[in-house]
Amino acid sequence: THEKHCSHQSSDDRVAGLFLETWEKAQIHPKTLTYIEAHDIGKPGRENGEKENGKYNSLELDALKSAFNKAKPLENQAFSANGSPHCRIGSLAHNIGDLETAAGITGLLKVLLAMRYKTLPAIPDITRTKSDSKPTERSSQQDAPFCLLTDTQPWKRITDEDGREVPRRAGVNSFGHGGTHVHIILEEWPQDCMTNQKDMEPSDSANPKQYLFLLSAKNRERLMAYAKK
Repeated sequence: THEKHCSHQSSDDRVAGLFLETWEKAQIHPKTLTYIEAHDIGKPGRENGEKENGKYNSLELDALKSAFNKAKPLENQAFSANGSPHCRIGSLAHNIGDLETAAGITGLLKVLLAMRYKTLPAIPDITRTKSDSKPTERSSQQDAPFCLLTDTQPWKRITDEDGREVPRRAGVNSFGHGGTHVHIILEEWPQDCMTNQKDMEPSDSANPKQYLFLLSAKNRERLMAYAKK
């Protein structure tokens, strides 16, 4: 997680710097990101998807492109087949509107649910124009691997240069009107560490299973009484 305070009229370079610093701290390369939960990519019915009370739409997309190119100076190859864009961009703002101070946590919860169900939900009523039969191409940003989510689709893992699967990774943006911008990286739990279904089944008396519970109380006395229950 990384937070940066920018001026209200933040530039693409400053927001791109936020992305770069976060990726560096998380020790991941943006080529391994397969989803970005944007703060707001614009409302339907506005030309180019521009936001009425700000310019977060173009700022986010332009900053992502800039940061992506700066993070990979040698090549611009996506992991997906035929070099097509593999990092989808969505935004919960299209579903429930502007949430102001709650925007960040709702975006976080959305990504966690998407990881759980391995599904990327489409942006409802995404802007279409006469010249755009495929709106996903609008945000492909040329050599950057981004495209808008116009259809709900399975969240597939990508593979690295050695053919190994890369865990599902996502970025979540939350831009405050006061200039405090936040970008975090989420990664799914390793498959081999996930709880086996058999571990969730009731144990018999001959083979009792042990489970870990977290308890909390005001003081030690109340904690011990709580534990005895």
